[in-house]
Amino acid sequence: IYVHPVTAGAMLALAIVIALCMMTNHNELPYGLDHWPRPVYLVVMAVMTAALLGTQTRGAIGAAVVGLMVSGFFIVPRRERLPLGVVAGTGLALTVAAFIGPIVTFLERGESTANLATVSNRTELWSIAFGLFTEHPITGWGLATSRGIFYDKVGLGGAHNAFVNVLVDGGLIGTSLWLALVVAIALGIRRLLREGHRDGPLLAGLLATMMVNGLTVEGVGSGIGMSALWLLLTGAWVGVAQRQVTAAHRQLAPPPSVGRDRGQLAPRPARREELEISRV
Repeated sequence: IYVHPVTAGAMLALAIVIALCMMTNHNELPYGLDHWPRPVYLVVMAVMTAALLGTQTRGAIGAAVVGLMVSGFFIVPRRERLPLGVVAGTGLALTVAAFIGPIVTFLERGESTANLATVSNRTELWSIAFGLFTEHPITGWGLATSRGIFYDKVGLGGAHNAFVNVLVDGGLIGTSLWLALVVAIALGIRRLLREGHRDGPLLAGLLATMMVNGLTVEGVGSGIGMSALWLLLTGAWVGVAQRQVTAAHRQLAPPPSVGRDRGQLAPRPARREELEISRV
């Protein structure tokens, strides 16, 4: 937490989202695994939240909040989203209003207004990054080379923004491939949510957390490290879950029946409510 708070914050933000979804989703786990009791998840979330606040990484804290909101939105049944959203929004607004002083002090971290306006000097770093991009716009400088380049120029490793980091490392080709991966994962999650797969809300929260944290930390776009690994794990997770959905459709699909004309197939499509996919 105190040696490298940025990395710790990124991992804690993901862990908090996972803990929330595991606490609220007590459907049967695969491979015969069992859930912990719900109070255990509450304790785990409290400990990790305290640790996340201890890192004082504003980007990770914001990412965790967004991830929790996204997962919570899909966890709640559709008919209850509006009233619960109004209650939650009102409660959040009242909490912020009551503790606005300590919150602002925590977010400022003793920095000057000029420093905050440049996102802790990140805008200067990003202007350098775009200059580097123009030198090798097609293929970029190579995977992970931006870390050394930025360190030589400003004494900081990486672009401190996942999207800018990919642009410098991979150029237009690498950025296109990386964005294609993110979009493919998002579309896969959308399908899981539409089918009511139990892991849909969790995966949506994880992707939202990584993308928001990527606005101030290059990890998910660095190609190496835990954040980048979690993006790949999320993609693999989505792929496995989609296979489960496809297998469920095939099992419920009736055998084709032959119509009056020889060779005419008339299969009955499976209704959505027949799918035995656990819902949150």
